[in-house]
Amino acid sequence: MKRFSILFIVAFFFGMIHSTAFADSMDYHLVVLDPPIPNNPIFSTSFSFSFVPCQQGELPTGVTAEGCFEGTNDSGQAWKSLQLTFAATDGIAPGTGQTADCSPAPTNNFFSNANCPANPVNGLFVLTFTGGSIPSGEGPSSTFLIAEDGVDPAAFPTGNALANAPEPSSYLLMLTGTLFLGFICSPKLRQIIHG
Repeated sequence: MKRFSILFIVAFFFGMIHSTAFADSMDYHLVVLDPPIPNNPIFSTSFSFSFVPCQQGELPTGVTAEGCFEGTNDSGQAWKSLQLTFAATDGIAPGTGQTADCSPAPTNNFFSNANCPANPVNGLFVLTFTGGSIPSGEGPSSTFLIAEDGVDPAAFPTGNALANAPEPSSYLLMLTGTLFLGFICSPKLRQIIHG
């Protein structure tokens, strides 16, 4: 009888576990979700990029390229300019027939102006794009594509991008303003002026 009591308690215990498992109206939860687009959000105004072979349908009509980098501006601010810097390696440098060219694509350009020296300076290509904006936020309008043609994407060096990079004229304007403010606020200069 003692064994039967223990067996009954064990059976009752497992029966309670089994009945609570089926107490809910469902036994498992299954959902199908749309992932965020694209899968490369960028949360900063500076980031590294490297090219992979472009996929079919990734490029706008009329544009050809070998290497593509796709991202989404999730930095919280619109990018008014984009500066791309990468090393002049064996695959892309004068003497190998590869120089920089940033002529605009036939369509879908984010920026209308490009400052792209054909040859590297101090071993670096520095390409600056201005006159436009890449908005921030989720969705197609904040998705951008950096595309290159003429170099195998695997041979292209990893680059660094800086959004909203001040143009050299902005630096000059800031320096001039700072010097003028220093001149006005300097006690020694005020003493000389007022005699």
